[in-house]
Amino acid sequence: MQRHLRRFIAFACLGVSLSSSHFRNDVGAADVVVQVNAQKRAEAKSNWKGDGMEPVSKDDAGNQASIRILSGRADQNGASVEALRDGVLPDQEDQPSGNFFFSGSSPSQLLFDFGHPIQLEKVRSYSWHPSTRAAQVYSLYAPSPSDGTDNMISAGAIGSQALNNNWRLLGQVDTRTDFADAAQVAVEIAKSGGGELASTRYVLMTIEPTGNRFGQTFYSEIDFLDGHSYPPAADSTPAPMLEDLVIDGKYTLHFDFTEVPALENWVKQDLIPACELWYPRIVQQLASEDFEPPTEFTIQFDADMRGVAFTRGKDVFGAGSWYLANLEGEATGSIVHELVHVVQQYPRRRGNRPPGWLVEGIADHIRWYQYEPTEKRRRINWERSSYDDAYFASATFLDAIVQFIDPDAVSKVNAACRQGRYTEEYWVKQYGKSPSEIWKFAREKANGTEKAEG
Repeated sequence: MQRHLRRFIAFACLGVSLSSSHFRNDVGAADVVVQVNAQKRAEAKSNWKGDGMEPVSKDDAGNQASIRILSGRADQNGASVEALRDGVLPDQEDQPSGNFFFSGSSPSQLLFDFGHPIQLEKVRSYSWHPSTRAAQVYSLYAPSPSDGTDNMISAGAIGSQALNNNWRLLGQVDTRTDFADAAQVAVEIAKSGGGELASTRYVLMTIEPTGNRFGQTFYSEIDFLDGHSYPPAADSTPAPMLEDLVIDGKYTLHFDFTEVPALENWVKQDLIPACELWYPRIVQQLASEDFEPPTEFTIQFDADMRGVAFTRGKDVFGAGSWYLANLEGEATGSIVHELVHVVQQYPRRRGNRPPGWLVEGIADHIRWYQYEPTEKRRRINWERSSYDDAYFASATFLDAIVQFIDPDAVSKVNAACRQGRYTEEYWVKQYGKSPSEIWKFAREKANGTEKAEG
């Protein structure tokens, strides 16, 4: 197989089946050709250089376009639609913050409004992901003349009947079949002999998912070329609000609260001191043979994120609105919980992967039974809870072992998880009791019905 999966493809207007010959569509006199340059994961490069791969444009007509989501919902973990026209490509294969992508598994629509008609010659789209989110599946349309486009788009999503009657197909892209192994994809839609695709103020992009619930493409950039140069769009992004923490010359933590500036005082006065003290403690407690913890990572707060917080890879993401509402309560403790996830770094290989209840239980044990003061600690309902309920219940399960059986229980089970040695039989082999028996033991201890054992 060739090192680069590079081909020229022409798509028929009716359907998305591949054709080996150029197709004369309804746009004009010349054929529309879709050129795909795809790199396998091993050949993908952060500088995006490859045979025939055009560099991203920083001065294309997209700089003057406003971008509107007509249907679908932007994924809260990705960048805003501005990422599609910023002239910057991601430098990692799995970088949600460098890509725009939709959430869910439904088709979506983006409308590009250039403000006035342009003589569109080429459209280029770029994506990068190690799995299904690299594939590109979309169609481009321009409105037909005298069709009342302004009224139509003001109503939101454009249905199939309106597309058929009032919009002209410019090109279709589906890289899944011929480039199934691709991780980095660049696509160009143009006339085979050059010339104009359309004279249009609007371009509608209908985007299809690539086949599963995690199949919304990571779009890094979409360029619209008309032979002219345009200055970059005015940057409405607020100036970055960042703080860095270096601990003992070994660990560097970046705090990004650009989108939630009201968190500044809390980050500086409460969060940074807590991280300075607790990250080294967590590293020490969760140490294991031949393991090096992350030495640099970011804690970022996002204005539009839902929920509380999560850790992806080695970076932490927090929901700005939740933290603003909980500054006097659980805000700092929740980040301590996420610091544990930063350090855990359990392998994602199949086989002996630790169960989720245990992963979260370890994080909550360090948070609730070590970091949080006793008076703040939650109370457990023994009648309704189980050891595998995760979070505080599983932390309580671990704490019973720590208090009455083995003070090093958390460190030991962490090492087993990280090294792929954890199985359901771990507890019996280590302590002679099943998890259910340990849970019963913990409840009896809590109720004072059994004497402490050694």
